[in-house]
Amino acid sequence: MLETTVSLSASACLFMAVASGAGASESSMEFQAIGKRLIGTWAGSGTYSRDYPGVGKKGDKFTSRSTCRWAAGGSAILCESVSGDAKKGNGMQLLYWDPAKKKLRMTVVDSAGNFDQGIGSIEAGMLEWSSFGNFADGRLVVYRWKTTFSNDGNTHVHTGFVKVDGVQSNFSDTLKRVGR
Repeated sequence: MLETTVSLSASACLFMAVASGAGASESSMEFQAIGKRLIGTWAGSGTYSRDYPGVGKKGDKFTSRSTCRWAAGGSAILCESVSGDAKKGNGMQLLYWDPAKKKLRMTVVDSAGNFDQGIGSIEAGMLEWSSFGNFADGRLVVYRWKTTFSNDGNTHVHTGFVKVDGVQSNFSDTLKRVGR
């Protein structure tokens, strides 16, 4: 999975609202509040902090664009993103609320076959994420990051790390809302 897909969808990884989410249960009011920060279209750029099989190499620069919208009657958010070469770097993320744990859940997959699943919490106005999955070649990948919001929610900054084969690489990227 791409670090950009993770962070873009969760924050991470370009969103366009198509519904208000009004039909969601009372137990997901926190999710509705966070969802309002994520819905829309987002753009950003960065540098890959490590090799991503089938997507990009460490040090390669990329641009990204993601669109997130309400799905499943306001009970989920679906984000679709493109990073760099759309033939290699597109992905999808599904975010939803876990009412038992009162946390966010996410599943991410990209066009190269990389995937991960994670859990997020809302802490002091920011999102804290932890996820794990596999690259398409079978290697385990672990992510930890925080998403902070600024500029009235129109800017998201993701800082954290990705760990593969025991090697940790730090990343940071900034996304700006370019459409609602």
